[in-house]
Amino acid sequence: MENLLNTFMEYVKKGLGLEVKIVPWTDSSRLPMFLRDKYLFYACRILNTPHVLMVAGKSGGETPAVIRKHVDKVTEAAGCEVIYVSRAMASYNRARLIEQKVSFIVPDNQMYLPAMGMDLREHIRSLRNKEESLHLSPSTQAAVLEAIYFGTGVGKGISQLELSKLITYTPMTLSRVFNELGELDFAEVKDRGRERVLCFREGGRQLWNSAKPYLRSPVRRIALAPEILQNTSRAGLTALAEYTMLAAPATPVYAMTVSQWKCHYPERKDEPPPIQTDSSVNMEIWNYMPLTFGNPGCVDTLSLFLSLERTDDARVESACKKLLETMPW
Repeated sequence: MENLLNTFMEYVKKGLGLEVKIVPWTDSSRLPMFLRDKYLFYACRILNTPHVLMVAGKSGGETPAVIRKHVDKVTEAAGCEVIYVSRAMASYNRARLIEQKVSFIVPDNQMYLPAMGMDLREHIRSLRNKEESLHLSPSTQAAVLEAIYFGTGVGKGISQLELSKLITYTPMTLSRVFNELGELDFAEVKDRGRERVLCFREGGRQLWNSAKPYLRSPVRRIALAPEILQNTSRAGLTALAEYTMLAAPATPVYAMTVSQWKCHYPERKDEPPPIQTDSSVNMEIWNYMPLTFGNPGCVDTLSLFLSLERTDDARVESACKKLLETMPW
């Protein structure tokens, strides 16, 4: 039983980001003996709301209709939401419990908590917002990469006007870049006369290591394009094949910004999806202008690494590690 409860807590933490403490339910003596023979009862709090866990014994075997009746009896005695917990359950029984509106959790398999639907949705949304806030905005990430490659703003600092000539963002956007970086420990914003100056405390590999937890893939999405377009850079596995010994993909991969893509291919909902031909390419739509520092015509090494690091392919993972070794820190 201890293993099941540990799996339950890990499952809730993984699925909802919640730490749940489980203790024996001390009021289970109120229940009829037949329920105490069939189930074990525990108490916990989920989003500060009390719950009773009705954990099926090894025998199990009750139909969803019977489980519904048992849950109702326990709910009446407990005065709070009851969650049915089982080690395993056939898919058709899970579907019938959902029809019966019975809250249940099968650890590592399925979770159904209808009474908490709105609270859980808000909680998950806040988790996503929190996770999103850990990442730099695309314009700020571009500024950091510029500093890693060229030492821009390292040491003596750089003003918004000076930086705008290098990464071509509006003054308002760069003001947000300065504000965002000023909150982090690897950069600071100072006043120099009547202008603000961005200073990175370190450069090169040290800045990469400090900023890495805040960086993310620049790729917003991938679309099929009928041909290679001007002002695009080789990206994805096509670029990785040029930097390493990895074989190139059958369909070439290129990158362009969102605005470039919309300029070439204004999206219309009534248009059929494109058909792949011998001249087609996979076009990565990037959140910032692909840098071309390093191999001419290819996206930069670090952005390429960020776009591919969450792969499940061992070959690509190995090539990405070798990719970083090519960096002239």
